[in-house]
Amino acid sequence: MSSTDGEIGMRNMTDKATYERLEKDVTAVKNDISALTDQITDALNSFAGTAQKQARRGYKQARANVDSAVDDMSERGSAMRLGAGEIWRR
Repeated sequence: MSSTDGEIGMRNMTDKATYERLEKDVTAVKNDISALTDQITDALNSFAGTAQKQARRGYKQARANVDSAVDDMSERGSAMRLGAGEIWRR
């Protein structure tokens, strides 16, 4: 069974149309992947910013707690020194 010139021409046109359609589909998929990558990057940056803010808040709270504890210990130490001085004066 031999193909006629018309059949060969029709197959070539069909192959070309199929190729162009596939090429268009591949380009669309690439664009979709690029857009999705941008969205993922934005989401990760948002999470990172939120985590950084929470870490700063936690650090500031811990620092305030340490400062408060040091102040309290200093006051207690001063009171103990004053009390010890009173004992020695008697």
